[in-house]
Parts: sequence; structure tokens; C-alpha cells
Amino acid sequence: MNKLLKRATVVAAALAIATAPLPGMGSIGHWLGDTNAYAGGNGNNGNHGNSGGNGNGGGNGNSNAGGSNSAASDTHGNSADHRNIASLAGSGNAAHASVQGLLHASPNSQVGKVKAYADVEFKAIQLQTTVKTDASALAAAQDAFGKAYPDFAGLTGDALAAALATPEGGAALASPEGVALTKAEGQLATDTAALTDATTKAGDALALVTRNPDPTVQSYIDGLLTKYFAYLTSQLPPTPPPVI
Repeated sequence: MNKLLKRATVVAAALAIATAPLPGMGSIGHWLGDTNAYAGGNGNNGNHGNSGGNGNGGGNGNSNAGGSNSAASDTHGNSADHRNIASLAGSGNAAHASVQGLLHASPNSQVGKVKAYADVEFKAIQLQTTVKTDASALAAAQDAFGKAYPDFAGLTGDALAAALATPEGGAALASPEGVALTKAEGQLATDTAALTDATTKAGDALALVTRNPDPTVQSYIDGLLTKYFAYLTSQLPPTPPPVI
């Protein structure tokens, strides 16, 4: 029983680090907080790696998978701002390369370094969506467990741990609703750890692309990678139909 609570604490901390810009969690379940509020938030928030050390590379991602975000779009004119951002991007301007150029670039070339950043940034974008979906699934599992075992609904902290340590608590966690809850919580923990890792790697890769990896420059580079992100999206396996 205590393993569930311990893992939940780790997951909550990981979520706070990996997805800080997303809406915070409150009080739906007593394991991870308001996962409904998290799951219903705006998954397109940028800078999803800003709180993870070098995780700055995770930012401004989701809106770029299907098209450049407004900040990036604004930089594609001939304004002084555009010229300044392009100058700050430095080697990041290699993101102007075509999709085929990126695909066949030498890893040690500037275009190759941009590709390395783009690939891990795209992975972070996908994982952010996955974590959001996981949080929604966990909220549903928490709701189902609470309805099946209302005696646990008002408990938190030590009181909850004590209740789960009883034979009745063990039976509740061994029930289909309890098993589903544990599975959903574990999936969220796994994918959150993967998101944190991808976000950090994206930040590290971006630092090799430009000396100024701030959000505005990153947004500019991501905007240049719009077609490449679209290509990567087209290569994803089809989403299986929902199980009815």
C-alpha cells in the first residue's frame, strides 16, 4: 500500500518540474491532486522545460508541430526585430534547411546539430501530450475508485495511508478499480520521467545550436522547423481506435 503513496509523491514532484507552465493540480484525488485540472489545461504552453535546468529546449513546442506559433510567425517578416532575432539565433539559422537536407545532414554539421535538436524537441512535444492524456486517465481512475470505495474519498496523508494498510484498504486496492488506479498512476510516472529526460536533452541540444537559447530565439528556430515537425508527425504510427 505504501508503495502507491510513495510513487505518487515522486510523480507529483516530477510533474511539477516537467510541466510547471501547465495549470497546477489541486484536490481531485488524494494521490496526485487535481489531475482533471492538469489534463484539461492548455497542452500548447511553451517553455515546458524552463524549470528543469537545461530543459529550456522543451519550450514553445506543441504549437509548432502543426504550424509555427505566433511568436515565430511574427519573426518571419523583414522587420528589425526579425533581423535581430535571426542574428541572435546564429547557427540556429541552419534550421532554414529543407526537410531532405535535415534528414541527410552530417551529424557534425550545423544542419545536423539542428536536426538533433529538432528530433528530441519533437519527442518532448509528443511526450507532453502523452503525459496530459495520462493525467486525464488517472483522474478517471481516481473517480472510479472513489465511487466504488467512498470510505476513502475524504482521507488524505497519514489517515489515507492507515486506511489503505487495513484489510479493507488492501481489498480495495486489489479490486479492478484499485488495480486500474495503480496502473494509471504508474503510467503517468513512467511517461513523466521520459518527458523530463527529453526536455533536458532538448535544452542541451539547443545549446549546441545557438548561444542564445532563450524562448524568443527558440521560438524563431522552431518556427523554421515547422515543415520538419510536420514531416515527423506524418511518420508517426496511426492512433489505434478506442476500445469500446
